[in-house]
Amino acid sequence: DKDISDKIVVSGSVDPNVAGIHILHYNVTDKNDNKAIEVARTVTVSFTGEQLASDYRVSESCSGAGAFSYQVNFNASSASIYQINITNFYDKFSAAVRADISGTTLNIPSQSPDNNSTMVSGSGTISADGTLINLKYTVSGGGISSGSCTAVCRKL
Repeated sequence: DKDISDKIVVSGSVDPNVAGIHILHYNVTDKNDNKAIEVARTVTVSFTGEQLASDYRVSESCSGAGAFSYQVNFNASSASIYQINITNFYDKFSAAVRADISGTTLNIPSQSPDNNSTMVSGSGTISADGTLINLKYTVSGGGISSGSCTAVCRKL
């Protein structure tokens, strides 16, 4: 066989509108029924800031500070399509907290949203439909209640 590319069988699919990990499997057999070793490729489709942009109701629990409920807004960032700015984060910050999006995860890099000594950092997961975001983060310094927090953000 010379060119057998037309005999390659692909199983699996990638929907660019569904964030998450998609796996494609490639198989081929030549005219003598010799099978190639299957090759698998992983494709990660990421949410964008635009897809997550909305108001969210937050149920938050922080060590040493208690439980709180409030509303935040996720805004698409102009810096990257895979970035969001969260306003009213921790129900305290006047400036937005930046989060980076990768697939169905969020990373909140260490930052000082109000440019003072208060620092925040953490990570989270995004539900397959983008309506629920679970966050774990730490807030410290700046004279505000600090500690480890978890928050469930539900899209309104």
